[in-house]
Amino acid sequence: MRTGKLHPPFKHPQWERYTQSTVCPWSELLSPEHHQRWLDRGDWVYCDYNYIKDIFDAQICEKFSWSGLGLKGRDGADSTLWIGTQGAHTPCHQDSYGYNLVAQLHGTKTWILFNPKQSKFLHPTRIPYEESSIWSKINFTSLVDINPLKRRSDERETQNSSSKRRTTSKPDLSHPTITPERKHTIGQDSPNDPLVHDQDCTENLVEGYRVVLKPGDVLYVPRNWWHFVSNNSFAISVNTWVECAEDSEARINEALVRLQAAQLAANLSSEEKRVLLNPNEDDLDTCDIKHLADMTLELSKNCFDLAKKETLLPEVGGDWQPLKPEPLPLPHPFQAPGTERNLLKLFEINSCQSVIQAAAQQLYNSHR
Repeated sequence: MRTGKLHPPFKHPQWERYTQSTVCPWSELLSPEHHQRWLDRGDWVYCDYNYIKDIFDAQICEKFSWSGLGLKGRDGADSTLWIGTQGAHTPCHQDSYGYNLVAQLHGTKTWILFNPKQSKFLHPTRIPYEESSIWSKINFTSLVDINPLKRRSDERETQNSSSKRRTTSKPDLSHPTITPERKHTIGQDSPNDPLVHDQDCTENLVEGYRVVLKPGDVLYVPRNWWHFVSNNSFAISVNTWVECAEDSEARINEALVRLQAAQLAANLSSEEKRVLLNPNEDDLDTCDIKHLADMTLELSKNCFDLAKKETLLPEVGGDWQPLKPEPLPLPHPFQAPGTERNLLKLFEINSCQSVIQAAAQQLYNSHR
């Protein structure tokens, strides 16, 4: 698991490189007494991104079924477990693959989400590099209230108002919706959706969604939506990423970025590699560059056949209702120290979405 600081001595996002890896028994992780000790010390603890099949046996995995949302056969074997104390969080990022379903089991957790059309306001970066994760340079922890007394008051207000929400028609997943049971979905915008466009953004404000998940809630995060996630209390949740038809093209984009990152990492000092790479990619400088290049070309050849696969969307039923977006203040973006060096600066430019998409298009065209 990872430990981080509730009030770190820097302003950039608290990426994994700025946390510590530790080991503790389950009895401590689940103990309120230990939670308070960590909080008193100014720390948060997160056991995050753990596949349930790697922790529990098949019988337990079967209990985490997503069949109720129309995803028959998908259970804990395709799901990950997230357990963390108050303040534990995941920096704002965009996943390259699939859409996300999140079930809140215990405690409360705040999600802040942005439409992918607003990417330019979120200052995207591929540093630290991790496959399929595009980070924002903005630290959104200031938008999450972790004051326990105020939080309990807000939760009571939300609970009192949640029972008043109801609809009778099946919703369009192109719009944000909510159920009376406080289940949430954030839908991809349609071309005619007046809620999301460049005019909604100013120098300091951007249209976003802020959702507090409570036990029993299920959140639907469409493909490519930006999200920042933070625990308001000790919290447990389970999620599953569901493949989308567009993922085949995204894999080519990711392969192109990975090829660049591997070539660069092989020519950097140890200190520079720590800046470039997320800890789970620390061995990237030892990979076979020729193999990566061959794999990228092979992916581009098969892209069109793979793209024919249809996306299986969740069945949300008729009781999901629209959520209202709100103008959210954008904190100032900050880079991690070291990214201003020339090689890393060039990587950031060459790995940006517009450059990678243009390169991927050239690959598509070469096979036609």
